[in-house]
This record gives sequence, structure tokens and C-alpha cells, in this order.
Amino acid sequence: MKRSGFFGLKVLLAFCLFSLFSFNGFAQVGIGNTDPKTVLDVNGAISLREGTVLSLGNANNNNISLGITPFSFYRIVGPTVEFNITGIVPATGVDGQLLTLENTTAHAMAIVHNATSTAANRIYCPNAQDLILEGQYATVTVQYNVSQTRWTVVSYSAS
Repeated sequence: MKRSGFFGLKVLLAFCLFSLFSFNGFAQVGIGNTDPKTVLDVNGAISLREGTVLSLGNANNNNISLGITPFSFYRIVGPTVEFNITGIVPATGVDGQLLTLENTTAHAMAIVHNATSTAANRIYCPNAQDLILEGQYATVTVQYNVSQTRWTVVSYSAS
């Protein structure tokens, strides 16, 4: 007796549906959080949207405020010579906030390692050295760590 291919398709479909629904039982989510430990979790300012343009000055830019609603991406305008970023004000009570800064000027942007700003706004750079990013559209991504009370450079790109 010959089995129809339709029977095998039904068995495969039933197995896929069973697998799909059984894995949903492991979902956790979180966002503002009330305990999930992964499979998203968040608890902070991750918006994946562009905030208002940051208009900075020449020389040192201390304690840069991101405004009332922190976003995850900011374009930098303003400096007419090389400039420094020494500190960024984190969102209140946010551990793990991610932030990407893009230099749209034609001048070098230096991320100054652990200096001058209010302690909780300072930035830790790789090798405990200032990070100099040359070239227009250079970017740096930092993440806030509450236990260190500092931002940490997690990635950067320069041309």
C-alpha cells in the first residue's frame, strides 16, 4: 500500500507547530523589568532612534546632557577645530544604556579617558588612554555601567 505525501506533510506540520508553541513557554521579555534575566530584559534607555543633534563647542565638552528623553544615536555638530568629550550625563537609574555618537565635523574627536567631568559622567577608554577618532562620520559607542559609575567604550570606527 502506498502512503500519500500529504500524510508526511501533516506530520511535519504538526511537529513544527508543537515545537513552535513549546518554545514560547521559555519567553521572558522584561523592558522596565520585573525580574526577567534575559531574552530581552532591557530596563533602560534603548530606543534605536536618533536624538536631537548635539551642538558641541571647541576644546573640552564636559557633562554633555542628552536631554529629557535619551535616545541611542546622536550626531555631533559645531566644533571648528579638534574637540574633546570628557563626560556624558547618563539617564537616571539606567544600567547598560547604549549610546552612539557620530562626529559630522571634519575635525578629530577625542574621547578623554576618565577625566575632568563629574565622576559618574566620565568615560573609560581602551588601554586607559584617550581615544582619538579622526575623520568625518567617525563613531563611538559607549555603554553605561552602574557598578563602575562610568561609561565604557564598547566600539568605535574612524576613517
